Amino acid sequence: MPLYEFHCESCDTRFESQVLIAKRDDIMCACGAKPKRLISRTKEDWFKPFVSEDFTGEPIEVKSKEHYKSLCKEHQVYAPHAFGQGFNISEI
Repeated sequence: MPLYEFHCESCDTRFESQVLIAKRDDIMCACGAKPKRLISRTKEDWFKPFVSEDFTGEPIEVKSKEHYKSLCKEHQVYAPHAFGQGFNISEI
């Protein structure tokens, strides 16, 4: 079953639900309103800015996927979700 994302404008709630494709338009919010189905992010959209202490032990704000890759290269850290499977840090 696919996982869909929904947003209820009535109570401003975002939620996910795993439903059959035929039943996805029958989903109701906990408040009783009919939510809008959101377009799900693609696999390429996985990145959100975050703070990491993995590189130096000090907090570093990672601003983008490219910034994350450059930090990994600079500190010789391998992150499969940043570079994809099967790459060695020296090959990048």
